Amino acid sequence: MLALVGSSMDLSAWGLGHDDVNQIALDRLPVEIKALLSPDNRKDFVKDAKVPDDFTPWSEYEKKKGKVITPNDLATLSNYKIKTPYALHSAKGQAVNYVLLYRALKDRDGDRIAFWGACLAHTLADEVACNHDPLIHYLTYAFKGGYGMKFGKAGMLDFGELCRTPEGYALALEALGPSSPKSLGKEPQEVLVEIMLHGLRANKFMTERSVIIASAFDPDAGQGALADTRFAMAELGAYGVRKWLEAITTAWALVNESKPVQVLTPELLADYKARHTKFVTARPLSADSLYAPWLKLQTDSNIPAIGVVVEPSTSMNKGGLSFGGRLIACAILRELHKSKIPFRVIDARKPEIKLHKRSTSLAILCSGKLQNDKLVQAINKYTDDGGKLLLIGGEHKGLLGPLSEVLTLADPDMLPVTTKYGQNNLDYIDQLSVYFCGPLAKSTGEQAYPFIHNPDTKAGWQKPKCPYWFNETLSSDIEPLARIELNGRCKVVAAVYQPEGKGRFAFLPEYLVAPYLLTDKPKLSNPANPQLDRISSTVLSATLNLLH
Repeated sequence: MLALVGSSMDLSAWGLGHDDVNQIALDRLPVEIKALLSPDNRKDFVKDAKVPDDFTPWSEYEKKKGKVITPNDLATLSNYKIKTPYALHSAKGQAVNYVLLYRALKDRDGDRIAFWGACLAHTLADEVACNHDPLIHYLTYAFKGGYGMKFGKAGMLDFGELCRTPEGYALALEALGPSSPKSLGKEPQEVLVEIMLHGLRANKFMTERSVIIASAFDPDAGQGALADTRFAMAELGAYGVRKWLEAITTAWALVNESKPVQVLTPELLADYKARHTKFVTARPLSADSLYAPWLKLQTDSNIPAIGVVVEPSTSMNKGGLSFGGRLIACAILRELHKSKIPFRVIDARKPEIKLHKRSTSLAILCSGKLQNDKLVQAINKYTDDGGKLLLIGGEHKGLLGPLSEVLTLADPDMLPVTTKYGQNNLDYIDQLSVYFCGPLAKSTGEQAYPFIHNPDTKAGWQKPKCPYWFNETLSSDIEPLARIELNGRCKVVAAVYQPEGKGRFAFLPEYLVAPYLLTDKPKLSNPANPQLDRISSTVLSATLNLLH
């Protein structure tokens, strides 16, 4: 089953881009290491560029690769619970991969050097691949790949697209530069920690360039913007190449110095955890170029404003809140700015700095899994003091007072978005409709709204999941705002709590705010500037009016 699911997914960082990263890396490999590789090894190094996207268990995969994966290698993979090639993507998986590459170099085994080297090159490049940025991810798997929306033809999502032409390939080499790889350290344990921290640093390098890359999809993008996009893509591919060259040359140096790279000790893992925490804590929100303009435009701290909670990217889809909610939050910030409503960006890592009633008139949170205890505590304190909350869920963790008491897990076979990856609801999404009711119906009308695009894309971390709907019986203080209907069954999925007619809490499922699911208007010309569509904008505005 895992193998089948893995083969059906299209979430590799790049397609041909991985081949290009490996080919450039092979061309730049120092002569003494390259001499260990036969002509067939060199071909395999490029051919195996996508191995880590396979979900086949190692015990079965070993049958395909024969002696390339030794019993000792299998034992090490098993010991660290790296069950499939895909598990090499994790920080621990990359460190174990490095140990296996070191052993292959020590044994001067060209077959194993090519295989484990190809695996490590893939995962190091994955961390900097632009489709793992929230903005480019949404563009790749929702707007373009899922919904079939059309944009300018000059944009690129894959390093391989750049390298298709001699000019693009030359630009990648220019971005790489002529310099020799630097050492990752002198001691094996230090080097392994550096390997494990790679994802954090690469992610920051990547997210700083996402808006530049997305800008090329604007059909009106000028030549300067297109040139910037091409060089930004070249930088991403070059970064992956450079980090792999640093990794393998450092391993070769350790081999020549007879310094064994063997195990992930408890001390090493503790060092990694401490440095990981330090890096994530210090990472500026502005490193996500998606957030940068709103940090500059937010209201002065002395003026009461609506607070929109956001979290920084770290690595791949890691985070405590909704991955797709990062783009939705920026679209909401754009909506507030356009409507001249004072707003403030609240950092989910340190919510206590801005989340207090005297300066935050209302908080908006795209919750996702809501795995952030510090944030939950801060919101509880804020609402206990009388603060108001619009939760776009996701999980609610009891933050919505009486609303939370009547939220219940929904029948998954009736929801517009499933929780499973690689599968979707194509068999019934065309029969499912949204009806707005109560105060929202005054703004949107009472007619049925079908999903013009399926929010349950076959691939993508951005799927607007929400596993909840409301109980049948609601008190007079709770007013329904929207319901879904399928084959005669009808369930309330959005509501507002208004004690004595004054709004305190509102809950909207993420699939009612995520853009371009119920309408294609207004047209999204430049995906570098996320925006709500006409319906989600109306839903947001009407809900804010009930609370603010």
